[in-house]
Amino acid sequence: MLSYVPNGNQSNSATGIQLVQLEPAGGTPTTISTPNAVNSCASNQATGETICTANNTDIYRIRGTTITSTLTSASDVPFP
Repeated sequence: MLSYVPNGNQSNSATGIQLVQLEPAGGTPTTISTPNAVNSCASNQATGETICTANNTDIYRIRGTTITSTLTSASDVPFP
């Protein structure tokens, strides 16, 4: 079992995501570089895809340790 853990949050501008192996325990986290601070990630076990959102309008689609595409949110509501 793996977990995608953002380095940033809504108040922290640290970029990147840590891919952490939870089960079996052990292993060294792998860093996935991102151009902007990521604040949340969600994975779909059925498709193997993870979606992470940044503090700006970036949305990263990830498989394994690779960002397969970057989308841009159409929202016009700025983050406070």
